[in-house]
Amino acid sequence: MLGLRKDEITQRRYNAPSWRITDYEGQPFPDEELPFRRVMATGQPVSDVRHAIEWPDGRRVLLAVNAAPLLDPNGQVGGMVAEIEDVTERVKAEEALRALTARYQALLDTVPDIIAEVDANKVYTWVNRAGRQFFGESVLGKEAAFYFEGAQDTYGKVQPLFEGTADVFYVESWQRRQDGEKRLLAWRCRALKDANGKVTGALSTARDITDRKQAEAERERLLKDVLAGRERLQSLSRRLLDVREDEDRHIARELHDEIGQLITALKLTLGVFERQPVEQAKARVPEAQALVDDLMTRVRNLSLALRPGVLDDLGLLPALLWHFERYTARTEVRVDFKHTGLERRFAPQVETAAYRIVQEALTNVARHAKASEVTVRLSADAATLGIQVEDAGAGFDADAALASVATSGLAGMRERAALLGGRFALDSAPGKGTRLVAELPVR
Repeated sequence: MLGLRKDEITQRRYNAPSWRITDYEGQPFPDEELPFRRVMATGQPVSDVRHAIEWPDGRRVLLAVNAAPLLDPNGQVGGMVAEIEDVTERVKAEEALRALTARYQALLDTVPDIIAEVDANKVYTWVNRAGRQFFGESVLGKEAAFYFEGAQDTYGKVQPLFEGTADVFYVESWQRRQDGEKRLLAWRCRALKDANGKVTGALSTARDITDRKQAEAERERLLKDVLAGRERLQSLSRRLLDVREDEDRHIARELHDEIGQLITALKLTLGVFERQPVEQAKARVPEAQALVDDLMTRVRNLSLALRPGVLDDLGLLPALLWHFERYTARTEVRVDFKHTGLERRFAPQVETAAYRIVQEALTNVARHAKASEVTVRLSADAATLGIQVEDAGAGFDADAALASVATSGLAGMRERAALLGGRFALDSAPGKGTRLVAELPVR
């Protein structure tokens, strides 16, 4: 442990320069703080005195020392007895764990949704940054009901989770934001259990759906006024609602079936570290690291699937070029792309519609056309943005495809164009390839 033979140790003073004594960070360690000096000066035992020494071979060893005085028959301190532990590997494991925990915390703080943990008494024990921004920095230690607004049976609804009869639960609850405003949160909760299966609390995510609910309510009010004699608009509205529900279900599955499980697994793994011997804990650090890496990848992919940031930040042309590169790498289908008039920015709804139409068209080529190349042409003038996507692949019955509920992608492209007052046309036949044309007004 000390890197010397017994006879070498007995020939050295406790504070000999050859020990090269420092603190754990390599800084000088005060002589008066050394265990021998403290025990001899005070006559009292000391515990967990931490400093480092250097072996003759140059290796630095981190020590934790407990020491007690040895008293002579007159009760005077005549020496001391010490217990010295080499904690080098333990300290390294603790540092790795702290770094991993910090990375885990930083990752969860980037998630825009609220993520929170409560104990079995429904008291908040941890929240991410989004949660602290919503509830306030004083949220820890408060019972969840402290933030409830109005009469509600939220506890009754989630009780099966805490009784162990349900593992996952969804509930909507009015909550008070730290500025006093009442907001509707959609909670998805997962039970946390110990090794014996006993429920110890819950890990939950929450999304503020107030604005969405209000927008939906306003839309319904307007629809009642204008849809009476307009069957096409009514059908379009239903389709939009279906798309939104499909997207919500997809996001919910990603967040709570996969990301939620990873977060739970990571938390349990980190919790096990504290109860395991050093070597076993060290061996499990790569396991926790793998969970963090997997979690980061899934969060990043989910964010890109929802909406590429380059579309908002740089516009339609950079977003399309970015998508074509990823598309070809993923599908091995080459994109022959030419454009005119795309150097400027368009209205956000026009850029979004154009991007989604091209994205969906390329998805169909990869899935169904069996083509090695697809041609994409975009041109814009002062009034119109034109889109053309063409392949020489398998083709299909265009009229039957547009009429089928199974081809929601084609219907979605047509509806996006219609919502902007644009035009959508599809020309295809079995064995003849496919040509898609859309025109979107830009004024």
